Amino acid sequence: MLTRLIAVCEGQTEKAFAEQILRDFFAQRNILLEAKLVGTLNHRGGASSYGGIRNDIHLLLRQQKSAFITTMLDLYGISNSFPGLQESQKLNHLPEEKAVFLERKFKADILMQLENDSSAQRFIPYLQLHEFEAYLFSDTKAFKAQFPDDDDKISALQGIVDAFESPERINDKPETAPSKRIIKLYPEYERGKVKFGPSIAKEIGLEKIREKCPHFSSWISRLERIGDII
Repeated sequence: MLTRLIAVCEGQTEKAFAEQILRDFFAQRNILLEAKLVGTLNHRGGASSYGGIRNDIHLLLRQQKSAFITTMLDLYGISNSFPGLQESQKLNHLPEEKAVFLERKFKADILMQLENDSSAQRFIPYLQLHEFEAYLFSDTKAFKAQFPDDDDKISALQGIVDAFESPERINDKPETAPSKRIIKLYPEYERGKVKFGPSIAKEIGLEKIREKCPHFSSWISRLERIGDII
């Protein structure tokens, strides 16, 4: 029996990644993945506001009774109204722990506002460290598939990776977020994220991304087990 999984995605790049890479992975595990853009399910809040995100999750949990719901939202640039955000500042030096803390606060807030807790197992929140582009640093040589003959830029990307414990640790300041670092080397990436991002990730392969990005891998592992919950 197929298990339905709906991923509410931050943007078009995450949606394309889910559809082009994650969907096939989960299909092999009898999990049918569907990706939706945050803010497109109702009009009671903007896509960038926490209220809009919360409304989308509530709507899906109420209407899609048999489906599991997850998210692909960026920790970078998260809404100021996100539950637990101020309290989480004490964990800024521990980004993985900060993301897990906020995911728990997110889930608690969503479930608190539902009529009952029957949806508790069906909602699996995920915050990316710090954004999708961090995954692309899992194997910098994969950029050659989209940007050939740029060995100096590949070396520059690798130098960035080498300065951090993992790609997910690449920091989230406005000028040094993973995407900003890529755009500085490859300006064309900014207007072609939806094309380049998933294509580079596919070249890297899900196994390598999971190896290099433990928070991402932990999320995938949780999703792999949802068929056992039913």
